[in-house]
Amino acid sequence: MIEFSPNGKKPKEDKDFIEGNLDIKEIKTEETENSIIFKMRFKGGGEKILKIIDDFYEENEPKAQNLGAKDFGVILDGDRKEFIAQIDLPRDASEEKKQLARNILEELRKRLLSA
Repeated sequence: MIEFSPNGKKPKEDKDFIEGNLDIKEIKTEETENSIIFKMRFKGGGEKILKIIDDFYEENEPKAQNLGAKDFGVILDGDRKEFIAQIDLPRDASEEKKQLARNILEELRKRLLSA
């Protein structure tokens, strides 16, 4: 897991991200000149979330690589105190690969909700 903060301040600790009730945002798609990025923001849910994230990454990293993902993972947004799960595909990825990327994030959503 990578920690980042747009304002340059590092988050104090993971507890900022796991405290409170689980709050999962919708999966959003961002397009850049070279990429299509699928993102899902979430926070809360307690310490069990950290194990889910680690297991999810380990199981799905090979799938993301097979899709040609430039980047795949869960990062910490220190300013918003949220996790961001994302898959960054090349702009010319097929519709099938785009759907598979979305399905990977949907699987994470299901695991988080079932915890």
